[in-house]
Amino acid sequence: MKGRLHFPWVVSLRVQAAGGNVNNGTNAGASNSTANNAASTTNANYSSPLYFGKEIKATGK
Repeated sequence: MKGRLHFPWVVSLRVQAAGGNVNNGTNAGASNSTANNAASTTNANYSSPLYFGKEIKATGK
């Protein structure tokens, strides 16, 4: 192992991302799952699904 660094005390967190972007083909959509990246990984390809909700206004009653 000459020239390699080994840090046995380093703990990395793993997160699971759901969804994907349009260019993923069959891997796109809410059922797609990715769990091979560390929590520190940033990627602009992930987004949240659109939500269309009705606005409720307060009446002050």
